[in-house]
Amino acid sequence: MSNYKILVTGTGAISTTSTPLTTEVTLEAITIHVGVAANAVENLVVTVDAIDGAAYDTVLLTQAMAGVTDVALTDLGIPLYAGDALKVVWANTDGRTIGVRLCLED
Repeated sequence: MSNYKILVTGTGAISTTSTPLTTEVTLEAITIHVGVAANAVENLVVTVDAIDGAAYDTVLLTQAMAGVTDVALTDLGIPLYAGDALKVVWANTDGRTIGVRLCLED
């Protein structure tokens, strides 16, 4: 088994979709770190953009980021399929430095 990750980072608004996956993998963990907690009440959202179409797109995480510096979801075991992509969105109007790691295993 090999592990790899999708990284999303920035200091402004985030709206990033990964390149489509080339093989079937499992999403094992989502970790988020914000350098300084945000004041604005905004949700960070992680979604599967499913190869099978919008009817199968699934929100994996909706996290209110006001006052939050760290989030760790582990042992998720969510199957993802070739052609699926992962999307991370956060308005980040406070301009906080954020790092999001999506940990995958094949």
